[in-house]
Amino acid sequence: PPTKDNSAGLPEFVWRALNSLPVAIAVMVALALLSALGTMIPQEHLEPQPPGVTFEQFLTQRYGAEKYRLLHALGFDHVYFTWYFGVLLTWLAVSAVICNIVRYRSTVKLWRDPPVRRGARFFAADRRSLRYAVSPAENAAAAPALANATPQQAVDAIAEDLRLQGFRVRRVSDGNIEMLYGDSGFIKKWALVVLHVAVLILLFGGMYGRAVGVEGNVRM
Repeated sequence: PPTKDNSAGLPEFVWRALNSLPVAIAVMVALALLSALGTMIPQEHLEPQPPGVTFEQFLTQRYGAEKYRLLHALGFDHVYFTWYFGVLLTWLAVSAVICNIVRYRSTVKLWRDPPVRRGARFFAADRRSLRYAVSPAENAAAAPALANATPQQAVDAIAEDLRLQGFRVRRVSDGNIEMLYGDSGFIKKWALVVLHVAVLILLFGGMYGRAVGVEGNVRM
């Protein structure tokens, strides 16, 4: 039979990169390093050079002619207006929008329809699982109140106990099988959504201020 091609195309690769946390962190680190250079190296739009001296002469006197030519070629004397700084900032903005959309959708999906159905391997793989830790006989001995209970009564008791402990409980019936799902601290997931929105607000504020804001220098 023909094999399925799992290789991702360019659009899929770009989408994954925009939705990748490691890539976003690398972009933020790059922006931070460039901003640090913009702080250490005088910038043409910020540095008030002495009267009668051009900015080129000012940097040449400070760093020498060869170093100035290198700094100017790399754009380090106007780093905030270079093409690569703009590309990184745009990438971060687009990535923040995409990540926020994806995270919001996944959070809403988990809130409305948590993954209740699990296979046997899920319970056997976790060392915190009662199935992993003890045998059914030992489990019943540890909970004598449920030793003679029907499966329905046992599920009711466990669900009520989880609710009393502050868990959000979801119960699903599948034929003769009763499944319970409980989680606590789901608000942390909504906090991450709010964090992504805050990043978007900061980016929008910076871009809006850069586009329509008023700038000026005052010699002190």
